[in-house]
Amino acid sequence: MEAQIARYLAELDEANRSEATEVVDRNAVKAALQHLESRHADNLTTQALMEVQGLDQFIVGESDARLMRTYQGWQAEPE
Repeated sequence: MEAQIARYLAELDEANRSEATEVVDRNAVKAALQHLESRHADNLTTQALMEVQGLDQFIVGESDARLMRTYQGWQAEPE
């Protein structure tokens, strides 16, 4: 998530340099950053809860679902 935020900020910086005359919608930027920060906080909370519960994987919406090993790698079990 931190890498995604950093990438987004780098893209904004690049856009600012290449399109200096174009107006930036600061509200859209703030909303996007707030959304990413909220998702990051949710992920950190989920990681902490998983650690406390001794879980190493968790599928949202399917408490009994587990990752399966396939020829393509790890993926969630089909419903």
